[in-house]
Amino acid sequence: MALLSNIGSEAQLAFALAREVAAIEQENDVNLWKENDAYIKNSFTFTSAEEFFKTLNVNAQSKTFNQDTEGLYMISDAGYNYEEADYYLLQKRYSHHPFDNQTFDKSFFNRDKFTIPAEYFKVDKEISDESNSDSELKYTISSVSDDDYEPMPNLDDRRNELTNYDTIEANNVTFLLDEAKFKYMQTKARFENQFLHLTNKNFIAGIYETYMLMDDYPNNVYLKVCLAMGIYGLSKFKLNNSSAETMYFNDEDGDPALVGSITALSMFYDECSEKELNIIATKLMLEQKDRAKFKPYITDLMKDLIMDLEFDYTDFAVNATVNIDTIKGQDGKDSLVLLDNKF
Repeated sequence: MALLSNIGSEAQLAFALAREVAAIEQENDVNLWKENDAYIKNSFTFTSAEEFFKTLNVNAQSKTFNQDTEGLYMISDAGYNYEEADYYLLQKRYSHHPFDNQTFDKSFFNRDKFTIPAEYFKVDKEISDESNSDSELKYTISSVSDDDYEPMPNLDDRRNELTNYDTIEANNVTFLLDEAKFKYMQTKARFENQFLHLTNKNFIAGIYETYMLMDDYPNNVYLKVCLAMGIYGLSKFKLNNSSAETMYFNDEDGDPALVGSITALSMFYDECSEKELNIIATKLMLEQKDRAKFKPYITDLMKDLIMDLEFDYTDFAVNATVNIDTIKGQDGKDSLVLLDNKF
């Protein structure tokens, strides 16, 4: 789903599929096991541990290079622009990023009864730019390091290997079938990805991607439910004091995993109190109470939101103020009207 959500053309999808076809045709897994099994039996007793593991990984890396090459020829023979294979590999490097980088609307969660302070989403520009740059640098360095003990060759080596095939004639064909059908499939993958984010408790990414999809599909019921569930998850994380690693704020190396506009949501999470996140989650849940498919869940989730509270909803009681104005009606008489009131 993540692959389909991020790739940009049918040719890139064709390369991904061609690589899998090549792996089956060449029996990569079986042959790799046979080669390694023979090596282990013949070399294990008189080679150093370093050389032993290096040889095993060189075998695995060579299979990946062959797989890339066969996939390249397949898509070229099919009529696609073979250079799209390079874009596919680049996409894999940044596949941990959302499919777009759209500025988060600071008023998105505002409702008629409450307004989220805009500064909750504010990321200091200098700090943000510097941290983003460092994050990208660290990611790139770790991605292209020449590690002899990795079974998968780094992406730069794979890309360089593909450029050796300049005898293939390039063209501009990225779609052989219906581009509209590809975009439809890509969009369905992006929708499905939100369910996977919820399942994996990756709530920040889920909320952000749901927000981007709602820009094109503002009345979609499924997206509204995903948004409510995502904020519900964040409220539970906040209540349980969950770590940044648990919430996927950091990657496996401990570096920031959230880069770009999505960081506004991690700042929002940090700035919100337990009470505030609970109120937002409750509001979004209640907005879905009439959705037929959501009804079996709403009672349990609402009970869960309320039972764990260490505060009372009356903490949020305010004295309502009403702003009025006077206008002249068609009959020439003055009439009182309510102005836009915001809490």
